[in-house]
Amino acid sequence: MFHPSVYDNLKVVLEGAVYDADFEEKILISGRSDLMDMATAVRQYKVSFKLRESSEEIIGHVSISSSLEALYQEKIKDRPENAGCLLEYSIALPVEDIDIECADIQKVLQNRYGHSADVQQHLSYQFGKPRGKYNNLVTIRYRQEVGEDEIPFLENSLPLFFEALEEICKMKEQC
Repeated sequence: MFHPSVYDNLKVVLEGAVYDADFEEKILISGRSDLMDMATAVRQYKVSFKLRESSEEIIGHVSISSSLEALYQEKIKDRPENAGCLLEYSIALPVEDIDIECADIQKVLQNRYGHSADVQQHLSYQFGKPRGKYNNLVTIRYRQEVGEDEIPFLENSLPLFFEALEEICKMKEQC
């Protein structure tokens, strides 16, 4: 008989919470992926969405991923408490004044997440095009893995991210 892994259980909880938010018309889901890298046995579940009131230019993502080591700890060593998933949120949005806008975004997210997550911003632009707008990919990666004991944390982290996304959206005057 198949016994779901910690990753499978957390994926079901996260998926349910995201689709509940879509059903409640807080967000509009625009994509999802459920991948397994056959070379490294890394599994990743990712959902993309936007706030219902926001511009199409600001997209949020949530993902969980699990490694071969986590699966080994859970299934071979029989230590499910050592098998967690990485939880990451990200925001893709355009920025124009990178010094001011990126600093404002960093401040908003550091105030919300403090020392519990690493916040990074990666800027890019298309070569040959005017540099008036940059693509900013903001990642919020929790420092600790999430296990089955942290399911309430996982469920509560999603509304926190929606609030952060809404604050950034308002700051950009895109809501």
